[in-house]
Amino acid sequence: MSDLDLFLGDPRNIADAVLFPGVDRIREEDPVFFSPSQHLWFITRHEDVVNTFNDRRWSAKRLHGSQFTTIPEADREREIPNLMRFIPAWVNNMDSPQHDRVRRVLLKGFTRKSIEQLRPAIEKTCDELIDRALEKRELDFVDEIAFPLPATVILQLLGVSLEHLPKMRGWANIITAAIAGVQPSRELLYGAEQAFVEMNDIFMVEIEKRKSHPGNDVITALSQAYEGGEALSIEELLGLLQLVIIAGHDSTANSIGLGLLALLQHPEQMADYKEGRVEGMTAMTELLRHVNVSAMQPRVAAERIELRGKTIEAGSYAFVMIVGANRDPRVFENPTLMNFSRPNLYRFAVFGPGLHHCVGHHLARIELECLYRRWVERVGKVEADTRNLQFQRNPVFRGLESLPVRISA
Repeated sequence: MSDLDLFLGDPRNIADAVLFPGVDRIREEDPVFFSPSQHLWFITRHEDVVNTFNDRRWSAKRLHGSQFTTIPEADREREIPNLMRFIPAWVNNMDSPQHDRVRRVLLKGFTRKSIEQLRPAIEKTCDELIDRALEKRELDFVDEIAFPLPATVILQLLGVSLEHLPKMRGWANIITAAIAGVQPSRELLYGAEQAFVEMNDIFMVEIEKRKSHPGNDVITALSQAYEGGEALSIEELLGLLQLVIIAGHDSTANSIGLGLLALLQHPEQMADYKEGRVEGMTAMTELLRHVNVSAMQPRVAAERIELRGKTIEAGSYAFVMIVGANRDPRVFENPTLMNFSRPNLYRFAVFGPGLHHCVGHHLARIELECLYRRWVERVGKVEADTRNLQFQRNPVFRGLESLPVRISA
């Protein structure tokens, strides 16, 4: 087995100390690398990553049968019917023209104007969370700040009661582990199946409510598109709502947790941010480039592809390594450092450049900027316990299991 190989099914290999240098080495020594342990390709250089995301020869329909190999193919429709039915209905798992049609509908619920109108509510939630944190002084930053902020915002955006907040992290963790992990276990797939059942029960009630009581929320916007004859199937409608509630808070929560660590590790950059010497949203863009929550996105070759002297056969699976692109020295000077004054941040690859660019990218940066702005203004001292940091088993949305901190005003 090649000593370059990096098995992403092991959460220890998702940690910064292993993942970052491991992908850097692959990018420099064998930028289009076949992983023997995972039977797939790593695409690692910035140019190739961006081109792959824009190349229609690479399919986003990546959750084919190999993802569910722990359940015999003949049993899948019976044992995990919701995974089989709805995962293909997530817009990030679609190709054109279906992807383009469904994405247009989703964008109606995520206009820049509607997102900007959320700022006061986001700021209010940030202050409430920080109030409680300062009262406690010792807390798990992931559980008590990083998760509840985006989860609260996404439920408000959807128009769903906050009573469902405690369930959301469990849904997100088990579903993303099942569909983004490497060779998920049968038990994990069963857990994800149950999470889909619970989410769909809630969404069907909410969709029915909107027929007689429409609101100014995403469920209303998407339901009206469904009812309005825009060829949005019930699978696509529920798939959009599932994706919004999972991806809409999980990646942001992970960014907030890893982002605090990055700020503590770069006190000079945090000081520049606190004193207003750098523009807030620009700082958040660099922070996201640096922490690389979305380390990679999977793709499947729809036809034979030649890339840097390698032949990738049709049907081959690939990890498009966003982390490799964001740390490529051909594009970013001193890429291992966080620099809020970096001049070419428009080239960062955090939200998946190209056809499947993340719809919620602006909302995520607003949430981070609102939280960290209030955090540096109100929290004077932060001590993070980093002795036993553990990463979730998910290379697509990397995140910490917990982050104990001690704070004071």
